[in-house]
Amino acid sequence: MRRASDPHVKLTIESTGGDPPSVSRLPRSGLKACGGGAWGASVDSGDDGVSVHFHKDEACRETLVFESRKKSWRLTASAQACD
Repeated sequence: MRRASDPHVKLTIESTGGDPPSVSRLPRSGLKACGGGAWGASVDSGDDGVSVHFHKDEACRETLVFESRKKSWRLTASAQACD
């Protein structure tokens, strides 16, 4: 996963309750693969790439954004919205 990502990946974390979303740039070295199940997956495609949405648990919805660059797909952003 690290080699398939930009040097820094935009990470957005949002929660219910009115606080503004937290946005930061995560260094590639901070990425780690996590095992486990997911459900409610969906995929959206657009001009900029592909977004994969899924539930990792009862409270959080995750999004991973991939963009096509130089004949390969790169992870460019991640978002998490939790109750």
